[in-house]
Amino acid sequence: MLTKFMQARFASNPKKAKVLKKIGSRMRVGRKALDCFKDLAESIENSGDAMYRIDPVYAFLRNGREVLGSGRPLSECFAGWLPPEQLVLIRTGEETGQIAEAIDQCVTLDKQIGLIKKTIKKASFLPTFASALLLGVLVGAYQKGIPLLKEVQPVEEWGETPLQLLAITEVFGADPIRTIAIALFTVILLAWAIPNFDVKGRPEIRNLLDKYAPFFGIYRTIQASIFLRSLATLLTSGVRIKDALELIVQNSPKYVGNRVTEMRDKISSGGELSECFVTPFLGENGKDLADMAQGDSLEEALEEVATETMEEVLESLPAKLAIIGKLMIGGCLMVVMFAMGAFYEIVGSIT
Repeated sequence: MLTKFMQARFASNPKKAKVLKKIGSRMRVGRKALDCFKDLAESIENSGDAMYRIDPVYAFLRNGREVLGSGRPLSECFAGWLPPEQLVLIRTGEETGQIAEAIDQCVTLDKQIGLIKKTIKKASFLPTFASALLLGVLVGAYQKGIPLLKEVQPVEEWGETPLQLLAITEVFGADPIRTIAIALFTVILLAWAIPNFDVKGRPEIRNLLDKYAPFFGIYRTIQASIFLRSLATLLTSGVRIKDALELIVQNSPKYVGNRVTEMRDKISSGGELSECFVTPFLGENGKDLADMAQGDSLEEALEEVATETMEEVLESLPAKLAIIGKLMIGGCLMVVMFAMGAFYEIVGSIT
């Protein structure tokens, strides 16, 4: 339990990138991995900080020292401490002997993902505020507005517009606590489903979600960029395409593994290299890579497309979230106008 707590703290620790850089730079000049972890851990132990034992960076280094000291692989030092998309880079570097470069890629990727998270938090203000406002308007309309309309005229005498307003607001406003609970459950379910939901043997279901559901497409784009960078690293190191895809399948999250399995199977069944890139997972970039696969600079093309894909997320994300926010605000205005229409219809029927 304590290890899980430390791993969660390390994931968001501002010193994470710095300690990874230190490990990578030492290994680049020929230092053994065990010595790197041991030296950095001892430097914290000798720093004079009485609270070092609860430092997540120290916990990470101590774990690495114990893992390597027991003769286990280097990648196990990072298992649980880095997310799957970064761990696959470490394991790729371990297989190719380019672990220092893999750690550098992890640091770069961590910065990119951190920037994406900051972008999401900043751009999410409008849709979050608008969603809460819309929910508040619906609940308020039922709890306060409907009773006022009932005082003006009995429900039995209402026309079509007031009855429609009653039906809509009753769904959300009759039990506000239940409505809030459902909203929170929906958010939690969405957060789980984005990286985990995938029906084996039915990729078209997830492909539809990636195309139309909020945030699913963003996750696909990020994972596609990480996959392309990992593949480029393996191919540059001389690993055969089929073996490279198999390695990525074994060390990737379920969502990526299922899609890369399809690509590997195309190669295994005698398909052309260019064919494996034509997949919904890679989108339009896959078609470009299919053409580039005919040339001699595939590795460079993979790196270039991976970088462009990540930049695309950073550029398009704020605009997409802004659209969601504007739609929610539009929903609020529609409810208000609907309520005014219902009021005027009731007053008109009386007079």
